[in-house]
Amino acid sequence: MNDELEEFGKFLMMDVRDRTIIDVDKCTSGKYKSSRALKISSGYSSLSEESKKYVDELIPSIVDTCLNNLLDMFELHEEIKVFMNEKNIIQISDGLSGELYTEDGWIQKFSNQRFEEL
Repeated sequence: MNDELEEFGKFLMMDVRDRTIIDVDKCTSGKYKSSRALKISSGYSSLSEESKKYVDELIPSIVDTCLNNLLDMFELHEEIKVFMNEKNIIQISDGLSGELYTEDGWIQKFSNQRFEEL
């Protein structure tokens, strides 16, 4: 795989995917104290253990769907350009959203947060 594509994937996984999952987990656990976070924490704490487990599995799935759609959007709109070290990663990849998945995809290689392939 191309170095620029790998570097972009690493940044996307660490700075977007992992941070988003961590932030949502902090909301559900009550570590954040904003009114929005407290509302999320209160609702989460009222759930059964089975429901909490389901929500915990749902969080990365929602994040991954959002990332998939973002990467698809980059490819669908030729007026959008995404460069890494002066190289257009949209042109380097044979399908940006596909870079997320598989055993050697960005999620498996670079993400430190939970992932369960469906």
